[in-house]
Amino acid sequence: MHGKVKKISLAIFGVLIIGALWFFLSGYRISSSLAIVKRGTLVIDIPLADTHVYINGRDRFISTRTQQQAVFQLMPGSHEIVIGKEGYFPWKRDVVIQEKETQTIYPIWRSRNTTGEIITERDPEYNSIYARIQNNALPTKTKPLVSTDGNVSIWVEGQSIMSETADGSKTVFTGISPIRSVAFYKNRPDVIMFAHETGIYIIDRDAGGFQNFMPVYIGQEPRFEVANEESIYVKDRNMLLRVIL
Repeated sequence: MHGKVKKISLAIFGVLIIGALWFFLSGYRISSSLAIVKRGTLVIDIPLADTHVYINGRDRFISTRTQQQAVFQLMPGSHEIVIGKEGYFPWKRDVVIQEKETQTIYPIWRSRNTTGEIITERDPEYNSIYARIQNNALPTKTKPLVSTDGNVSIWVEGQSIMSETADGSKTVFTGISPIRSVAFYKNRPDVIMFAHETGIYIIDRDAGGFQNFMPVYIGQEPRFEVANEESIYVKDRNMLLRVIL
């Protein structure tokens, strides 16, 4: 009898171990409120090697190559994500993970070192570039700048940059003086580039919390025109430049 009870106990113990293992491998966890929940998935697009990913203050990942994705299984709820790479501005985002759902985020990458070249009057395109920047009219509410996916409109109202989506309109940024130029950064509908005061900056359009703000160029009175997805033309008083994004 004793041996039979022992065998039954071992069998029950084995079933419990297998059940717990299945529970764990299937992504289920017990929350702080003792509820059984299934984790959600966070995917982070990381195009640069040697990039650190910090989640809730812990260093959780270092990219080893270019064009890499970091995948994390996280408990439902709010999590602080910080992306850091030497020579680049840090990027932060507060994300809310939903149970069983996958969320992908695309950090902003901006080098701390501005690179580019001066365009002289001997350049055959000097006059046309100068005129394009000089004549570049700011978008208005009736004639807004629309993102490439057609989902976001932005315009300028004096010292403010406005944004509109299907969810409504909002103020993205308000400065202390008029905005001189505005565009979507690298054709991204979620990041806006603008000229204000002595610099050109990029800012999250709708971060849902912390709003990243990074300089692109610092000078005197710059205004710009987008050359392509990787560069802009900048007119800063009497100087004309091409700045790499």
